Amino acid sequence: MNKPGAEKAAIIARLLTKIANQKVGFILTKEKEEDLRNEGATEEILAAIRANSPPLPKPTPTPTPIPTPTPPDFSFYFNRADSSFGKGSFVEALTDYDKVIEMKGDNAVAYLNRGRTHYSLDSMDKALEDYERSIALDPKQSTAYYHRGVLREKKGNRDGAIADYQKAADLDPGNEAAKLGVTRIRDEMAKAVEPEPKSISLGQLSGAVIERCKPIYPEPALRANAFGIVNVNVEIDVNGNILSARAVSGHAFLRGAAEDAARRCKVPPGRWHGKPIPATASIQYRFLPIR
Repeated sequence: MNKPGAEKAAIIARLLTKIANQKVGFILTKEKEEDLRNEGATEEILAAIRANSPPLPKPTPTPTPIPTPTPPDFSFYFNRADSSFGKGSFVEALTDYDKVIEMKGDNAVAYLNRGRTHYSLDSMDKALEDYERSIALDPKQSTAYYHRGVLREKKGNRDGAIADYQKAADLDPGNEAAKLGVTRIRDEMAKAVEPEPKSISLGQLSGAVIERCKPIYPEPALRANAFGIVNVNVEIDVNGNILSARAVSGHAFLRGAAEDAARRCKVPPGRWHGKPIPATASIQYRFLPIR
């Protein structure tokens, strides 16, 4: 009998019995199993250890990362503010314009639009501050001067409004609203300084008016061979009708015919800053000699 072989078999048998009667204190991983095999453990011993060792831990699943949403940026708030303003939701627009300026405090258009929002909410002082900040950031921005002009006009600062409207028109010759603002305020200021007269003088009326109401050569004047120039002063109402006509020079035989012709005329009325008012004028008639 092979004694060494019997001894080895006996050792293995005792190990198997020992392993079978108690729990193995370690997890038999593939790496550990390979180490034991290299140290001489038989497949029977490895099987016994495997049966009595703690189970391999289940792999922990790797969680799928949840993407973090991109936070709203400058353009998001700016576009939403403009949209709210266009819908007349001024409080919502103001909140977003505040956020826009918080993000970019050097944006002239943001200050301009927030100023317009304050104006719409009747916060005139805050609107003026934003308009002036916008102009300071971009002095060549016509729109900011125009809106500051609108605000100044509303507050009764006519000189300041004219200056702003004029600056807006100088920067942008196509800004018709600014040009009209200058004209309107100057006309209003002129009316306030200069009281409306009861009537104005139109001077001597043109030949086109006379052509429409030529005088009839009177028979006595023909017999007397009377000719020459007759000047007639007329009074005109707001509708352009001749209220009175009086010849102030010329041959006596011709004056009546000239006055009758003048009364038949319909002329453009006088105007004071665009408003029709009564007027006076003169009409000159030329009577030529009969040959």
